[in-house]
Amino acid sequence: DPNNDDHILAGSYGGLFEKLAGQTTWQCITDNPNGGLPATGINTIAVDNNLNGNGQRTIYLGTGTSGSPEGASYGLGLVYSLNGGQTWTIDMDFLAVNNNKIPVAKVYYRPGTSDLIAISGHKIFRKPTNGAWVAAFLLYPH
Repeated sequence: DPNNDDHILAGSYGGLFEKLAGQTTWQCITDNPNGGLPATGINTIAVDNNLNGNGQRTIYLGTGTSGSPEGASYGLGLVYSLNGGQTWTIDMDFLAVNNNKIPVAKVYYRPGTSDLIAISGHKIFRKPTNGAWVAAFLLYPH
């Protein structure tokens, strides 16, 4: 978490794990049976600098893995949590947008804003604060 040195988040083939100050073990926060995610690889993590309406920072995950031992894994597209990872919502299903199984390579907040940028395949997507995702740029033709 870029806003809290005592809160560490790490993605893996098995989900999103967190470690808080004073803890000696990592906890998987995406496998909560009441609103968690199915087992999926986490490729990239973005944490909003601003607090949301729940008084917490929104966590975005880009899912799918491109370097797994079994080969590329699509995952769930982009997912987010408004409550510290207790529940997760699919925000954009990249399979529907890209029409292929390319994982989300990177998601990040545009500096100084709550706008999101996501890269998947040959496309860059942008989501303005409280707006919808739009394909913003084609990196290079297929």
